[in-house]
Amino acid sequence: MLHTHKVSRICGTGLITTFAILSLISLALLGLIRTVETNMLIAGNHIYKQSTLYSTEKGLQAAIDWLTPRALSDELNADKYADGYYASYGSDVVFNNRRQDGAAIFVDWDDNFCAESDAIFCLKPKKLSKTGTETNEIQYVIHRLCKTKGSPDDARNNCKRNVKNLDNSPQRGQIIYGKSIRYSNSEYLYYAITTRVKGAKNSITIVQAIVHF
Repeated sequence: MLHTHKVSRICGTGLITTFAILSLISLALLGLIRTVETNMLIAGNHIYKQSTLYSTEKGLQAAIDWLTPRALSDELNADKYADGYYASYGSDVVFNNRRQDGAAIFVDWDDNFCAESDAIFCLKPKKLSKTGTETNEIQYVIHRLCKTKGSPDDARNNCKRNVKNLDNSPQRGQIIYGKSIRYSNSEYLYYAITTRVKGAKNSITIVQAIVHF
C-alpha cells in the first residue's frame, strides 16, 4: 500500500509539472503571435507611408505641367483658386493644419473649410483625379514666392529671384576667384509646390519643392 501511494504521488507531481510546462509554452506562443502581428502592422504602415511618398511625385509633376506654359505670361500675377495657384506667399502658411500660435493661413486639404484650425485664410488646393491603379488622394498648392499679387516688377512687390547664368566663366577651364562670370539681363521667379498625399490607414505625406522656369 505504501508503494502504491508513492507511485500515485509521483504521477500527480508529473502531471502538475506537465501542465506548468504547457502553460509556459502557451504563453510563449501567445507572445510570439502578438510579436508577429505587431511586426506585420508596422510593416503594413510602412508600405502605406511609402506608397504616399511615391505618389507625391505625381502631384509635383502635375503642378509643373500646369506652370510650364504659363511661366512667362501675366496669367500668374493673379490667384487661380480652382487650379490651386496663389500669386503670393506668406511665411505663416501652415501646411499640416496643426494649430500654431500666430498662424493664420491654412490649406483646405480635407475639404471642410479648414474647420479643424483657427484659419483666417483657408487656401483651396488642386485635387488630382484618380486614374489607373492610383488609389491615393493627391493634392497640391502652388505659391509664387512674392510678397503680393500683381506684377513682380511692381516697386511695391518683392519676389524671390535669381539671375540666369549664361556661362560659368568667360574663360575656359575652372572658375577662379576674381574671374568674372557672365549673366543674362533676365531673372527668373521661384515657385513653391506643396503636395499632400493621403493613402490607406490615414497615412499622409507632405512634400514641398522649389522650382523656377
